Amino acid sequence: MLVRAFFGDETAWDAVLADLADVEDPVTGRPLVESVKLVEDRLLDKSSWDQIVNYVADQSGLTYAFVVDEETSSGAERLVAVVDLRANSPLEQRMFRVQPATLAEVHANLYLANVEFGDFWSASGPDRVYRAPAAEPDPVFVSVERVLSRINRSPVPAATLSRLVDALSEESSPQVAAKWVHNTTSSAQFYRDNSSNYEYCEEVVGWDETLEFAERGGSALLFSIASQAARWTVYLDPASEVVLAALLTRMPGSPWAQATPS
Repeated sequence: MLVRAFFGDETAWDAVLADLADVEDPVTGRPLVESVKLVEDRLLDKSSWDQIVNYVADQSGLTYAFVVDEETSSGAERLVAVVDLRANSPLEQRMFRVQPATLAEVHANLYLANVEFGDFWSASGPDRVYRAPAAEPDPVFVSVERVLSRINRSPVPAATLSRLVDALSEESSPQVAAKWVHNTTSSAQFYRDNSSNYEYCEEVVGWDETLEFAERGGSALLFSIASQAARWTVYLDPASEVVLAALLTRMPGSPWAQATPS
């Protein structure tokens, strides 16, 4: 959903729509402007962010929305706001901005739940603008069978490990795509900064152990899988592919859990 929240510059609004017409939606293959619902309600003109979030949440039932506000219209880059409609944390932890050309990437990954909102938020710069990296490193494809064969070497508590084994055993793909975390202290910082958001989860398993692991630093492979309306975030030893930490999160009434670090 693309929401217009500023009606003082028709030319800027048309320019944003033209930008999105030039971007292909990876999900549908159509121009992105045709794949998102456009909302133009003058009641939202110059509204506060609380009013915008409440309006969109009530109207759509979505978990995120794109907003074209006065800052979008006045800026040279026409940066569109991406807003998390679920969390009750401060706005600065629920919003980042993105160039129209990058909006398709954000939309597709959030829509398909390939990437969590918090991943994009934490990957944005100090100005809270997410800019697509020049070149993404190739993912590391990890064999599920190999991970399971080394499960008895994991330091993760047995109760957590048992549930992870069940989730991995149900995984339909023989491989999962993992990404490098070059220093897990960045994950630890993410967890500390967003700890209040996890309070809204229906269930969290492995929080203390995962935070303790991440605070020690060092590199790891990170992958996520969905299982039984929840999400597992798993850290592996890069050399042995032994599970070093595992975090399960489950949001009430949603198949996707709270954000995971990049």
